[in-house]
Amino acid sequence: MHPIDFIESLVAVDSHIVKAQISVYRYHPESLFDDRTTYSIAVEQLRAKYETLSVQLGENEDIAFHSLITIGDKRREFKRHLALVDFVTADITRAEATAEILIAELSSPPCALVYSGRSYHLYLGVQLTPLSWTSFMGRLLLLNPRNGPAVIDARWVGHRLMGGYSALRWSAKHSPYLPEIVREW
Repeated sequence: MHPIDFIESLVAVDSHIVKAQISVYRYHPESLFDDRTTYSIAVEQLRAKYETLSVQLGENEDIAFHSLITIGDKRREFKRHLALVDFVTADITRAEATAEILIAELSSPPCALVYSGRSYHLYLGVQLTPLSWTSFMGRLLLLNPRNGPAVIDARWVGHRLMGGYSALRWSAKHSPYLPEIVREW
């Protein structure tokens, strides 16, 4: 299963989520430049937009899902973040153990662990305010042990804090491996 399946399952049980964001980004190694075109999409159109964009990708382009979502009703809308994590480890045992810590801390939201081809991603079905998202990102850094190999990708955290939202790859153009859900909670 692809991560879009998990996002669609979240939306199916929470009618307050009305929009999601994805982007087409161009990777520039060792650069602070965040080169992307962002799309805010009604959640019922998310899969169709992803499929359209995926066949139009150019060289060195990929599609990413963003943490930013819009919740609301016909009267008011609010921005929230879904909790997303980029692990630096390819060790599923370490990724699962860290995921279990976050799941317990966030009161057991629905979650999906995704293998990205080199490491793991975690999608947590909890909605964070912009302030709580910033705290969450700081918390991720504190999950890396002082003495030992990192489990969280600290560079990803830095880039995403600078960008103001989290983003995880959904396509397989730049990386030959399409992300795949390996476990759900």
